Amino acid sequence: MTYLLMALGGLAQIWAWRLVAVGYLSIWGATVPALGACGIAALITGEVALSPKVSVPIAIVAGLAAGVVLYAATRGFLVVATASPYLRRASQEIYSEQGSLSTGMALVLSLAIAVPGEELFWRGLFQGQGVADLGNLGGFLLAWLSYIVVNAASGMPALILGGIVGGFVWGARALWTHGVLAALCCHAVWTALMLVRPPVSGARSRGRSALRM
Repeated sequence: MTYLLMALGGLAQIWAWRLVAVGYLSIWGATVPALGACGIAALITGEVALSPKVSVPIAIVAGLAAGVVLYAATRGFLVVATASPYLRRASQEIYSEQGSLSTGMALVLSLAIAVPGEELFWRGLFQGQGVADLGNLGGFLLAWLSYIVVNAASGMPALILGGIVGGFVWGARALWTHGVLAALCCHAVWTALMLVRPPVSGARSRGRSALRM
């Protein structure tokens, strides 16, 4: 039953990303509800652990610190990478999906629904079940590769790259703690910083003007 839920959750997210890719719905109208539903479903199973291998305070601090480091690394990479017009457009494409939504509302939807839902499902339920059945490495690889496949459905190069790197970092946090807390803290800090201080020049203004063009 758990594996059926994992498969259905992954398919729901692929469908949501395809709706975004073809322009039928925005990220906020497609992926946020899908991630929220997947997170709730993960909680209902009772299979999601918080941080059984590491104390809660250490998991929180380590997760927050990892999020800041990941943001700094992302920013540094994009400073170099966006010298390429292709990579600059790919990075700005993500922010254009914000549309006319304010940064404050984007933060609320991301931190209250999307990020928790994503982590509860992928690093909590998906990776947790994989580790229980396949061992640490097998469970980690199953969750990471599946996460990359789902993100690839978006067709957005920057999002796919973010899924590869971010999925690895968040999965490593979950593998270390055998729970979702550190990964959730890391993901939340990274997302908040990416929204408040976009590493791509002009990204925020482009995003806000996208729906008015």
